[in-house]
Amino acid sequence: DGPNLSLAGRSPSGRKSGSVATLVGFYDSEGSFQPESSLRGMEESPMLDVQPFLRNLRQRIHSEGINLRQAFSVFDRAGTGSLSRDELAQLLQSLDRHLGAAEAAAVARHAEQRVAGGMVSAADFGEILRKAR
Repeated sequence: DGPNLSLAGRSPSGRKSGSVATLVGFYDSEGSFQPESSLRGMEESPMLDVQPFLRNLRQRIHSEGINLRQAFSVFDRAGTGSLSRDELAQLLQSLDRHLGAAEAAAVARHAEQRVAGGMVSAADFGEILRKAR
């Protein structure tokens, strides 16, 4: 498991506060959010439709005020400004605690294939999120 990622968020009063970025549910293949109660009795899905996941992650990052560069810096062990596939998968799992290892690896592989050199920067990942359909 990766580090506990504390990111900027907003308290119920609207003031900025530190918060742990987690989801209490999952996104289905149509991109609809399913609450955690829908997970009971389900086995981990072996497949993840990457585009709806990325689209919903983009919306969540925007609505929660998550600083993507700050998130990347937490997982950037080498200090290069870019993440390997494994580091990106760990970041994704910190943002979505219901994302399985195989699903996180699939999203990280999708991102890695869209950049030169195989290392994904926060700017690269932001662009991948913006292009998600």
